[in-house]
Amino acid sequence: MSTIRDVMSQAVRHFLSHRRRRRKGGGVVELGGRVAVVTGGSGAIGAAIAGGLARQGATLVLVGRHRDALEAVAAEITAGSGTEVQVAPADVDDPDSVASVASSVADMLGGADILVTAHGYNVKAPAEDFPMDEWEQLFATN
Repeated sequence: MSTIRDVMSQAVRHFLSHRRRRRKGGGVVELGGRVAVVTGGSGAIGAAIAGGLARQGATLVLVGRHRDALEAVAAEITAGSGTEVQVAPADVDDPDSVASVASSVADMLGGADILVTAHGYNVKAPAEDFPMDEWEQLFATN
């Protein structure tokens, strides 16, 4: 049985192979020397996109709220691609946290060339049971 990460990885591979076929001369999309920041980097979609970017040579910074989950994804990407991945625990709903990540990326890597916003907020409950503050958080984040 496929996981969402398997499905998303397959979709990213398909997209990149399609781009390779469409590029003049059939060249590979190379991202060497480019810095990619992926928010929601420990989620299935963010991790799949980050893995594809790493395979194309991008330097990665994964952003998310949970360091352990980010480090697990970073280790998986490094093992599969050889690319060293930086992690930046942060809450994208907090402007100071985002500014801190941006400053760190600028200081360490010279800034970001690619930004993938794969973060999201989800409440697993029937809509009628959502407290108002959860609704506000859902719409503010997504």
